[in-house]
Amino acid sequence: MPRIDQDPTNVPCPDFAGAAYDAVRQIMSNNGQINNEQAVEQLTKCPTSPPVSHM
Repeated sequence: MPRIDQDPTNVPCPDFAGAAYDAVRQIMSNNGQINNEQAVEQLTKCPTSPPVSHM
């Protein structure tokens, strides 16, 4: 198994507000419970959040 050559926590966050993530934000906001800005906020938090244990 290859070793990880860089710490993933040091990788810059993608631009979730950009055009490349339009479809993702649209899907997230289709239910009307969150808006576009809230979708961007949630996407930005995901990669930096600690894992959740499902015990």
